[in-house]
Amino acid sequence: MFILLINSMGFPLNNFDPKVGDTFKTFYYSPFIILSFIF
Repeated sequence: MFILLINSMGFPLNNFDPKVGDTFKTFYYSPFIILSFIF
């Protein structure tokens, strides 16, 4: 999750594409969200 946080700030490069809509797709980190609600 820390790597996703650093990458969302644009380091090492800004990977936000306005045509796509969002930087990170939800299915990339949805297992972590599910696990955080379980525990």
